[in-house]
Amino acid sequence: KFDVTFVISTLMMNYIAMNLVNYFYDLWRGPKLSGAKPKRTILFVAFAAEEFGLLGAKAFCETHKNKLGKIANLFNRDGGPTPAVGISVPQAWYDNFVEISKPLKEYNPEYPFDVTVAKPRPKPTSMGGTDASVFAMNGVPTFGFREQDFKGYNFNYGEIWHTERD
Repeated sequence: KFDVTFVISTLMMNYIAMNLVNYFYDLWRGPKLSGAKPKRTILFVAFAAEEFGLLGAKAFCETHKNKLGKIANLFNRDGGPTPAVGISVPQAWYDNFVEISKPLKEYNPEYPFDVTVAKPRPKPTSMGGTDASVFAMNGVPTFGFREQDFKGYNFNYGEIWHTERD
């Protein structure tokens, strides 16, 4: 069973994902050298062509249909230039996420990170505007990060998001 899958749609986020991969590699390198094995797989996935019909997510789900039931959750960082400042999770996961997110809360006081309880939602029957919607339609629990423009840049949605500049 996979613990975490990250969906990332921008080059900037690919850079962040690669740093996360290096972090987890370093974290597990010591135990692996001793023969220990992680209990779960963490899968990082970067999709192409979201802006042209979620093509990468669709291809992944079709190619790996038999593995989708093993994904415990999918974190989708599908934003523009504003920082991720929070996440909403099911009530049963709230206490764990508050604990896990403590370093994020203290990382940069300009961008406070918080965890809130998500309201239950029905399984979608059609795709939305993000790669996560393809996974959600296939029964994979998905989470997106909340963003906020604390600096007041007022980015134009139509100019940045879901365009070739995204």
